[in-house]
Amino acid sequence: MFLVKEANQVNSQAEAAEILRSRHSPQPAAPRAPGTHRAGPREGSPAPPRPALASRFPLPLFPGPVHPGGVAGLGWQLEAIMVRPTATAHLLPPAMPARRCASCLATGINSGHGGSCGCGWRRPSRPAQLTTVGKRCCLWIQDLCMDLQNLKRVRDDLRFRGVKGTTGTQASFLQLFEGDDHKVEQLDKMVTEKAGFKRAFIITGQTYTRKVDIEILSVLASLGASVHKICTDIRLLANLKEMEEPFEKQQIGSSAMPYKRNPMRSERCCSLARHLMTLVVDPLQTASVQWFERTLDDSANRRICLAEAFLTADTILNTLQNISEGLVVYPKVIERRIRQELPFMATENIIMAMVKAGGSRQDCHEKIRVLSQQAASVVKQEGGDNDLIERIQADAYFSPIHSQLDHLLDPSSFTGRASQQVQRFLEEEVYPLLKPYESVMKVKAELCL
Repeated sequence: MFLVKEANQVNSQAEAAEILRSRHSPQPAAPRAPGTHRAGPREGSPAPPRPALASRFPLPLFPGPVHPGGVAGLGWQLEAIMVRPTATAHLLPPAMPARRCASCLATGINSGHGGSCGCGWRRPSRPAQLTTVGKRCCLWIQDLCMDLQNLKRVRDDLRFRGVKGTTGTQASFLQLFEGDDHKVEQLDKMVTEKAGFKRAFIITGQTYTRKVDIEILSVLASLGASVHKICTDIRLLANLKEMEEPFEKQQIGSSAMPYKRNPMRSERCCSLARHLMTLVVDPLQTASVQWFERTLDDSANRRICLAEAFLTADTILNTLQNISEGLVVYPKVIERRIRQELPFMATENIIMAMVKAGGSRQDCHEKIRVLSQQAASVVKQEGGDNDLIERIQADAYFSPIHSQLDHLLDPSSFTGRASQQVQRFLEEEVYPLLKPYESVMKVKAELCL
């Protein structure tokens, strides 16, 4: 711990670091007799050092008070705020599965399923207008990129509580340095830098403001929403047999129905994402009920929700990475579905072509309406194929545009600028975002199924 003599002699960062290193360490526990178990601390005995929030986020433990005038839990407060940059750094490079998910999806777009393969067209869950596989994946990637930027922003904006004392006034430190304001500020700056932060809060209570926890878990909750949306889309597309997550040779799709291939990875992501999204309620409640400089009922809640949020986000992202690395698209199924619905979607283009050829829009609209209802009846009541185009070809009224029907039914003419949007988005936004992390995105995600 800091002694008064040592504290008054702090003149450099190296000296401050040396004093921090000289703090007391916990004494080793006495060996237990066989068959016995360790009881909790006796009343009045010093509490054992608290563990880090998560073992995979290694942090220096502070076994005792850092200075004689500080509160007993100051070490834990330092450790608690230090878990945030450590944990966010884990979710950011060198281990950011969201980047690799975006990279895998972007690679898939360029390698064949990209801008030109028509698909989709649902609004909501009903045929609307064609889009492409690549465009839909870019919607997913865009959300992941936004989450990544938000996570990086929160990490970079994190500030250290600093050496502020029991209620944030630094009164004990001012007494320790015999009224020398400069030395108090110098110590605050040294400890902040030693802890790995660029800035410290100027104003604090007994703790840093709990709004920090809200900001962090809000970003993670937003990430959960993105992953849930992506995996819900994959589950819906798997039901249509247009797209599937990877499926191992020996994987059991359903314990009851051997033929099934349940999208278990996507289901797992959705389940965990819902949990992640609910965790933001905890820091919201904690911040709202703080009394004056601090309320002591915040600690137990924070030790649970913060750790669970980071660990849940990590699990979700690793699972999503595994999905994106092995995502399978079935173009033939997509083509068949397009052939079933495209004639109805093409009616507007057919009407415009007839008007250009000199026909009446009102007459053409009525003809198309009647023929469409007849074709729909065949599909719904007889289970037959959509024969609208055959009916149009057989109707002499549409003879002026019979030669244009193949062009009017070209699926690529219904996707607008999707291909150009995809290419521009990847080149201008995704690839530049991924480039600084190319060297750390080669790790494959492996799951224990």
